[in-house]
Amino acid sequence: MVAPLTTIEYNNLSKLLESACGIHLDPGKDYLLETRLSDLAIQEGCDTFGQLYNKINLNKIILLPKVIDLMTTNETYWFRDDRLWKYLKEVLVPSLLDDLVTGKKLSLKIWSAAASTGQEAYSLNILIHDYLSKIKKTHLLSKISILGTDISSTALFLAKTARYNSFSMNRGLSSLQKTKYFTQVKPTTWKLNDELKKGITFKTFNLMDPFTSFGKFDVILCRNVLIYFSKECKTKLMNNFSKSLNIDGIFILGSSETTLGYNTNFKSHTTNGAITYKLS
Repeated sequence: MVAPLTTIEYNNLSKLLESACGIHLDPGKDYLLETRLSDLAIQEGCDTFGQLYNKINLNKIILLPKVIDLMTTNETYWFRDDRLWKYLKEVLVPSLLDDLVTGKKLSLKIWSAAASTGQEAYSLNILIHDYLSKIKKTHLLSKISILGTDISSTALFLAKTARYNSFSMNRGLSSLQKTKYFTQVKPTTWKLNDELKKGITFKTFNLMDPFTSFGKFDVILCRNVLIYFSKECKTKLMNNFSKSLNIDGIFILGSSETTLGYNTNFKSHTTNGAITYKLS
């Protein structure tokens, strides 16, 4: 058993977490740290969370990623947010792909910045494949790339396998979509069809690190992530995202998130109820 988390231990661990990856825990979230890190403390032979904190500082390369993995919330599902995906399907994806067809765009780069277990990136690829198949232009798939990043290596391992259990499959997918895009490989396991994995790259990445090496994107999605960051980290992120977006690019946040108060480089646009951002 690990001794109950003290206020000093909570403060030390929460500061360590924020400095490492930007995740900010408000006062009163001690139960969250205690619940998620108890097993790790036991595995490391610690009687207190203070001992765990000291061990992490002595072996950050090994233990810090484990802590981040345990503290990261990987809540996701297919086609999350009906209004947004209706806009993506009916407006944005057709517009971007039509630009490829006409030659207005020579390539299309999309970044799912908090990819989790892959549903967002794969949902996008499904829309892209469906539209190009409809207009008989699937040869253009070679000009499209999707980058999926997440700080959780455990989540990205699942994303790369593209295998999902019954619980995941029942979150946002219709019976028709399951049959069309997946193959059932076990009674409770489905595998995404291989052609829908092409063009997607998954990388473990900390959003607090510089990301200029990724180049610029036509679409960046960073949804339902800002709520976990401090105001300072949000401002830093917004500035970095604005520098990574093409001049005519689209930036997409979660439905409860906004750039307001954190960055003046973005201007919001509402289309069919979906809010997106462009460089101002």
